[in-house]
Amino acid sequence: MAAVHAGWRGVAAGVVSAAASAMRAAGATRISGALGPCIRVCCYEFGPAELARVEEAVGARVGGTTAAGRPALDLAAAVGAAASRAGVELVFDAGACTACSDRFFSHRARQEKERQALVVWRP
Repeated sequence: MAAVHAGWRGVAAGVVSAAASAMRAAGATRISGALGPCIRVCCYEFGPAELARVEEAVGARVGGTTAAGRPALDLAAAVGAAASRAGVELVFDAGACTACSDRFFSHRARQEKERQALVVWRP
């Protein structure tokens, strides 16, 4: 089991494929993943140069538009594309936007100082 956290820079740098490679090196034969809450395309305004970097890295069009009509990165789609390229099947997507939802802290959206926590367990 592994927990992998990657924002746009991590996705562009290959964090998802590196994690899958490390799991395979440790003996994994089938890797499935889950996408937790993250900033979503509705809120993630993004510049064209950075978007091009992510698209080059994941090999997919992952641009979109924010709720305000500005250019955006679809980080969930970028992670999904990176996972697919790495042979990882995404079996769950929380579908939650950390910027829109008051259930999650967001420094980017509200300059909040609180932090998230991730727990991984095996039943």
